[in-house]
Amino acid sequence: MAQFPADWEVFPDSEYNSFHRMPMEDTGTGVNVLVPFSAAGRSSGAFKIHLFGAEGLTAKFPLSKIVHNLPSLLSDLTAEAHYMLEDVIPPPNTTTTPWDDAEDLYKKRALLLFYPNGEPASEADLLTFFRIQTSDKSCRGASLRWAVAAVNASEVILELQSLPTNARYLTKPNLKADNTVSVLVSTFKLNADLFDGESISGPVPLIFTPDREATLAAFAANPDTLHADMSAVNERFLQMEHLTLDEAVAYLQKGKARRGGGIPAFATSGGYAPPSKRARPQSAIALDTGKFTAKIIFHTYRIEVLAVQAYIP
Repeated sequence: MAQFPADWEVFPDSEYNSFHRMPMEDTGTGVNVLVPFSAAGRSSGAFKIHLFGAEGLTAKFPLSKIVHNLPSLLSDLTAEAHYMLEDVIPPPNTTTTPWDDAEDLYKKRALLLFYPNGEPASEADLLTFFRIQTSDKSCRGASLRWAVAAVNASEVILELQSLPTNARYLTKPNLKADNTVSVLVSTFKLNADLFDGESISGPVPLIFTPDREATLAAFAANPDTLHADMSAVNERFLQMEHLTLDEAVAYLQKGKARRGGGIPAFATSGGYAPPSKRARPQSAIALDTGKFTAKIIFHTYRIEVLAVQAYIP
């Protein structure tokens, strides 16, 4: 974990949109937060999430975890969702991807189904179920998305989330926002360089700027402003609100689409407080006045008379 201010990694702003790190095997999945700063050391609040590591992710889960009221023919099926890592990276200035319709994923073979014995399930059965006409269209089908979130102030995770409806019905602002309720399908731990939480929590960002030297000088001259700008970005990461499948059905059927109950995972309670200066080494000086002997200790900010001894000629 890193202290604030950190040893910043600084890149030219021309690399902001194309920044990438090479895939690495057997190292897990890592996350960087990319933040552009002006030469004056200020952030506009823009950011991008960059994931790196293995090339792809596979999530395995019961189909009944995401699809409501499955018939007995489908109730025991296991689903496998296969994604390339680049497909789970949220768009700029967000922490979640758009919703994908499970039916579309199934058609593209990004979502596979298996019987309990491990054999592939019949493709027609699920598609037939999804297309059954019903008066309750809001809870027919399923949608999936990915979110970069947190479980506490020191752990960043990647969540596969679901809602039991077609993606085309998730049009209200509170259903498309980062802070949306969801069914938690699967999680993956993300390796991240994090602040130590002393004055700020969350990922240590990678800095992109048109003038490296000017930006670093501005950081050094205005650490409180830098602290506020970085805190504003890290507060975008949430501890999400999750529902059971039945609760999600009831939520969608109400039609109100309330805002999710997620809370900032890396909230900062106060402003930047610079580390206290170290006290200078203590030195003792003995003074003999003929009346008393005083031992005086000099500190950085004060002088103390620690002992007075009577002088006897």
